[in-house]
Amino acid sequence: MQNLEVFNKVRSDLTLLVEKNKGLTISGVNDIVGYQKMKEAKSEVRKGEIELEKLAKKEREGALNWQREIIRLEKEIKEQITFNIINEYTKQLDEYEMLKSREERLALLPSRKKSLEEIFVNLSDEEILDLDDKKFSELYSKLKLEYLDKKERERINKEREIENEKIKKENERIKKENEILLKQQKEKDDLIAKQNKEREDLRIKLEKENKEKEDKIKADNESKRQLELGPDKNKLLKFANDVLLIDIPEVKDDKAKLIVENAKELLNKTSTYITNNSINL
Repeated sequence: MQNLEVFNKVRSDLTLLVEKNKGLTISGVNDIVGYQKMKEAKSEVRKGEIELEKLAKKEREGALNWQREIIRLEKEIKEQITFNIINEYTKQLDEYEMLKSREERLALLPSRKKSLEEIFVNLSDEEILDLDDKKFSELYSKLKLEYLDKKERERINKEREIENEKIKKENERIKKENEILLKQQKEKDDLIAKQNKEREDLRIKLEKENKEKEDKIKADNESKRQLELGPDKNKLLKFANDVLLIDIPEVKDDKAKLIVENAKELLNKTSTYITNNSINL
């Protein structure tokens, strides 16, 4: 078996190293000296660990059982001697570095808040300060993409609304134009129908008047024919009647009116004379 006694010196050296560096603390985020001392102490103890690891690696190169024993001893020495101080200092150093980073991020807080406000995202100061540069960048990129996507959807919806409104107005305009055209066409059709009716009524009226004229002419001719074929008495009676039917002009002058009145009287006397003297024929 390999000689495990070589680890006794390492054990002793590490024990002294830990005793030398233990008990350090960091009083606060402004304790730069305490931070630096603890960082150096951790580094020094870690270097001792590295020497142990190198020795352990060298000694492990023997048989499997020896390697297992070396691994066990390495683990045991770390757990018994260096584990507590390394863990404790790591915790304090991490906390210090976190607080220091948080303090440094205070300077970035206004610009970060402004960037978030531009995409309408509200985070508390504490939430923003808890994010390191990488996490903030990732979160901001994600939120900005969501914001831009939302804006794009809103833009598309707005354009669709505008287009739909245009289509609606155009349809209303076409509808009104069609209504006007239909009204105009109806008025035109009604006018044509009225004109057709008036022409038809006029045609019927003219036909009726023509027929009445023709009937009157026929009747007059027939009456004349009958009269010519009849006795002289009838002819004289018609003559007496025709005298009364003579058209009398309308006049304005008083002398002319007097002449017209005298003529009427003479015509009446003439008609009476013919009638009276035709009775006994």
